[in-house]
Amino acid sequence: MNAIGFIPLGLGIPLTVMFVLMVLDLIFKFRWTCKAFGWHDGNAGGCTFDGASVHARCSKCSKEVMQDSQGNWF
Repeated sequence: MNAIGFIPLGLGIPLTVMFVLMVLDLIFKFRWTCKAFGWHDGNAGGCTFDGASVHARCSKCSKEVMQDSQGNWF
């Protein structure tokens, strides 16, 4: 076998695992994904805007988070 045959298998398994974790996190709201991966959401209560960024509280871990220009919470 050549090396090209191993590339899809080598990349496909970790991507599939991450996709499954992402879907399960959307359904069950795992708290450990906030600490392990930084997958926060800003759905707990109201959002505030300070002129530069949006601030909110993560509904899973209750941490104060900010939203970047692409819509991701950190």
